Amino acid sequence: MHETHQNVSTSWPTRHIIRAGGLFGVGFASSSDLLLVATHDGRGVIDCISGELVARDPNPSLPFDEHGRKVKGIGPIAGQEIIIAGEIYGGALSQVTDDGWRLEGQLSNSVDDVIRLITPVGTADEPGIFTGFVPEVRVFGFSPTGRSFVIGTGAEVFTFTR
Repeated sequence: MHETHQNVSTSWPTRHIIRAGGLFGVGFASSSDLLLVATHDGRGVIDCISGELVARDPNPSLPFDEHGRKVKGIGPIAGQEIIIAGEIYGGALSQVTDDGWRLEGQLSNSVDDVIRLITPVGTADEPGIFTGFVPEVRVFGFSPTGRSFVIGTGAEVFTFTR
């Protein structure tokens, strides 16, 4: 595993890594920090606050609406349709929180990908810089609550929490 290089803001101290080979999309459940991860090997649900994988379905033929980018939830989000975002089917996660944190990406489909965590205007918080992802970054963004954010590559999902 190639280690990412990070200068993580002190406001976002918690980092977790979940293996997710063949990632093609992720999406947050409504008003939560529960992340549905869709891969070529099934679905999983990550609690981004604890970093735990709370549900897993290894069935590769998952119920997926390509046109609407919707995947049926499992475990604690069963019964919900989650809109996913990612490199393959498009879409994006939120790039800004209600209190002004922002994520910006310079993606080159290589280890040169850079994700920047930008502090709210007028705060003394440190920004964050994330680089060295192998393979490339496929998706990044904040949860609907603004308490966590995710960076997904073709092999791993990194979650950060405040």
